[in-house]
Amino acid sequence: MMKKSHVVIVGGGFGGVYTAQMLVPFVKQGLIEVTLINKTNYFLFTPLLHEVATGGLGSYSTTESLREIFKGTGVRIIQGVVDAIHLADKNLSVDGHMMSYDRLVVATGAQTNYYNIPGAQEYTRVLKTLSDALSIREEIIDAFEDAACMEDTLERKKQLTFVVVGGGATGVEMVSELAEFTCELYTRHFKGSTRIEEGDYSLHLLNTGPELLSMLPLSLRIQTKKRLDVLGVVLHLGMPVTEVQKDKILFSPNEMLSARFIFWSAGVTPILPPFKEEVLMAMGHVKVTKELALVEHADVFGLGDVALVESPDGKGYPTVAQVAVQQAEVVAYNIIASLKNRPLKAFTYASKGTLVSLGQWYAVGTIFGMAFSGRLMWWIWRTVYLFKFNSWNKRWGIMFEWTRALFFPRDITKLR
Repeated sequence: MMKKSHVVIVGGGFGGVYTAQMLVPFVKQGLIEVTLINKTNYFLFTPLLHEVATGGLGSYSTTESLREIFKGTGVRIIQGVVDAIHLADKNLSVDGHMMSYDRLVVATGAQTNYYNIPGAQEYTRVLKTLSDALSIREEIIDAFEDAACMEDTLERKKQLTFVVVGGGATGVEMVSELAEFTCELYTRHFKGSTRIEEGDYSLHLLNTGPELLSMLPLSLRIQTKKRLDVLGVVLHLGMPVTEVQKDKILFSPNEMLSARFIFWSAGVTPILPPFKEEVLMAMGHVKVTKELALVEHADVFGLGDVALVESPDGKGYPTVAQVAVQQAEVVAYNIIASLKNRPLKAFTYASKGTLVSLGQWYAVGTIFGMAFSGRLMWWIWRTVYLFKFNSWNKRWGIMFEWTRALFFPRDITKLR
């Protein structure tokens, strides 16, 4: 009996999970074996993490068990960390245990980029994991609880100053949700019964460039600024951060904010795989061909944030889930094509649109080149994200939470 080809996928994010799903028919046909390796046993839906961080969704709403997603498919799941990849021998080590492969998919994602700004990594909060989201939620609640007992007005204001760095989608969505969460905390739980007064809490959004959401049309960028103004967010545009200190952020030109909470969303950098042989790199990414195979390593494919794919305009593709999903289709196709000695397919990106939430009942975005804003776009945004989840069990759970949030306040119970 002919030995099945073994496809190993490293990374359980959008790129890795969608690649595995598209290979399932070939697993069932008996053509290949697929192993998916991830450091957690769940898929994390990162685009909704900001809602967990601000109490809009529960802690498990953004996760799906990998074993549940691939139940009955024949895809093997391993929870572990890949500590070495030996390209020459076509094997890798997972927590010290060796495993061979015939085709390897690298989808290890990205991590926060601090751009070597002094103090940024030490004194800011990020939102990359479920643990990050839960910690942020508790810190926001703690800030109000602590400020409630402070007699000094300046100390209360410092305690309740919330700063978000980064004017991309993550930063804008975070500050919008944060504005609504802090307003609800104050008006419902702290107004009149504590020392906290109306003007004590404030929200600030810092961006190096002169515009927010630079990937969107001018009309939507204007709408975004108007919406943030309604939410009470103070914008600091064209002001790059120069240093972060404990409870303090410095930015150009010679400006400073004292703040207990500083959130960093100014960019990402690839999480590089632990290759034991040298691979070609470009701008910190693994360099791949237009067919998404590593240059000089045709049996290894890279996609998502870790891989650099040359785009027609030379700028590269945005680090968003939509790109990773489309690349997954090409990677899955090319794995099977390479095993059957057929021509490979080149990756071409077709943007279906960009969606950005600006709090309850409001979003902006483009769909197939057309710009929309307001309640309709907010509904579309939620619908699109809802159907990115694999199971109806998870979809119904999220729909229930979103519906509940329309009528009831966010839960501010601290569990840790």
